[in-house]
Order: sequence, then structure tokens, then C-alpha cells
Amino acid sequence: MLRRPAYVCEMRQTEVAMRTERTTLIYWVAAALAIGSSTAMAADNWVKLAPLADNGGSLYLDKDSIEHNKDGTVRATTRDAYDAPRKLSDGRAYQYDTRTSVYDCKEGRILPVSALIQDGQHATVLTKNIDGPRWEAVVSRSEGEAILHAVCQK
Repeated sequence: MLRRPAYVCEMRQTEVAMRTERTTLIYWVAAALAIGSSTAMAADNWVKLAPLADNGGSLYLDKDSIEHNKDGTVRATTRDAYDAPRKLSDGRAYQYDTRTSVYDCKEGRILPVSALIQDGQHATVLTKNIDGPRWEAVVSRSEGEAILHAVCQK
């Protein structure tokens, strides 16, 4: 019987070990990607509420963001998704305008809290907490009324 030199056996063992490590790494990466993408998808639950007033996009509500407060108000996040990019006053382009607000279901008014402006790839263009926010009355047949109706449902 022909014996292989020791260095050939060692090389073969090293090759098998490296192949096993690569396979294990591939499985870990695949698992991380699967978990990461499902977490990202589950983070938001956007539902379309209405077309925007100018028919240039759609208004969405993140159902998972709705929080009913003890005082009867509701906190929620909405998004205007425009069909085409728009420009800020400084010339930067954006396509999504996401706002978190408090909605007074009894009085029919909105208190804006924060805004997030994003481009077409959802990269942040501008983020802002509203300083000294003031309650705004909801205009009949407006986007605000559509949001108020959606978040105030029990």
C-alpha cells in the first residue's frame, strides 16, 4: 500500500478545514441578512390613506407608530411620498416627507412634533424637531382630516 507523505495529509486537512469555515461563514451571513431584512420590513407598517391634494403622490400612515395617550390624544407618524423629486429652498432634492405629530381627536387639531425629509433612496436630507410647536386646526376634506380620521378610530 502506498502512503502519502505527511505534508500532503496536512495540506488536505487544512483545505477541508478552510472549506468548512467558508461554508459556516456563508450560512452565518445568509442568516444575518434574512434576520436583518425581516426586521427592516417589520419596522414599518405603512398604509395608504389618500392621494396628496395636488395628485403628485400619496399620503401614508405608519400603523405601528400609533400611540393612544391617556389624555385622549394620539401620536402617529405619516409620510407624503411624492411621485417625482421636489426641491428644498436650498436646492436639495427630496421625495419623502415623514412627520410625527400629536392628534387631538376631541378638538380636531394637530400638533407637529418632528419632520424627516428623505431622497428617493430614503437617505436623510433633513431632520428637525419642531421648536415650540402650536396646535393647528384640521381643515375639512384635507390630508390632515384623513389622518385624524384614521388615527382616532378605536
